[in-house]
Amino acid sequence: MRPAQNSVDWLDYARFLAAFSVMVFHYTANGIRRGVIENYDRFGAISNAAEYGYLGVDLFFLISGYVIALTSSGKDAPTFAISRFVRLWPTFLLCLVATTLVRVCLGGPQFEVSLAQFIVNTTMLAPYLGFDHIDSVYWTLAYELGFYGLVFVAILLGLKARLEQLMVLWLLAIIAFDVLGANLPLIGNYNYLFVIGFLLQRIEQSGWSLWRALPLLVASAFAIMASVERAAQMSLNRGDFMLNPIIVGAATAVFILAFLFFGQTRLKGLRLPGARRLGLMTYPLYLLHAYIGYVLLNRFATEANKVVVVCGMFAFMLFLSYSVTRFFEEPVLPRIRDSLANVSTGMARKLASKRA
Repeated sequence: MRPAQNSVDWLDYARFLAAFSVMVFHYTANGIRRGVIENYDRFGAISNAAEYGYLGVDLFFLISGYVIALTSSGKDAPTFAISRFVRLWPTFLLCLVATTLVRVCLGGPQFEVSLAQFIVNTTMLAPYLGFDHIDSVYWTLAYELGFYGLVFVAILLGLKARLEQLMVLWLLAIIAFDVLGANLPLIGNYNYLFVIGFLLQRIEQSGWSLWRALPLLVASAFAIMASVERAAQMSLNRGDFMLNPIIVGAATAVFILAFLFFGQTRLKGLRLPGARRLGLMTYPLYLLHAYIGYVLLNRFATEANKVVVVCGMFAFMLFLSYSVTRFFEEPVLPRIRDSLANVSTGMARKLASKRA
């Protein structure tokens, strides 16, 4: 979710909007409905509208596919792996520690965390190893890792020049799994969005062709159907609020059309104020907001003051995410990246010398 080095301003705005919409969803709708927030009730029409904020996650996956297509060109497998590791894990670990400390110190019995749970959570794959996520938003990271792993293997096998064709094959595989009802870990219909993002970037970069347009159309149709099916299942599980399938399907279509619009017009290079900073803040904002927010809202918010406290929590989370980018990510991550690159280069040289 971090901006690519060759950052695109409108994409940074879209990324930030997605994270903010998810935060509004959690504080004014989802947290209340799940009983994680106990001290105040819903915000009426605002909460009803906020129920659709979860679609910010769909937008994240679309952006991830686009960014991977943008950043995978010209990278060998080790460089790609290092860039993805540095992009995700150090900030994740920092935010995981912060969330754990808040849960343990301020959360009470409802938010207890065991040492084993914390250790397993550092893998980003806690549910697949028998533990709950310390923060519910972490579930998306496993899907990101799965998609990155697919691209990494392709590059490692010398298929970097064939990534676009591989994405089409991956699309056909996802459709087959979907039609057959196969329930395999990390191979779900969210992958349609990764493929769409990838194809959209390649269309922007290299132009239209039948073999780009047709997979994009097919993937978009399946993504829209999948989003409507998820909404129907979520409504069934919730019982108290029915998501409108027309709104959900239309939102997915709008996301895709927005990428086409910005990528195919002069707005592609539009410079927007604060874009890079907002883009940088998105990943820590996403990681930090949910359970830290739940704990603090349970401590300080009431039905009488909920509007003021929730707005204050929005501001506090923006401050936290800014602090992480300013004082950790910007000074520390380049050093980690350079150190890992040096280690990788050294290992490659040793292997080359042994073969010689």
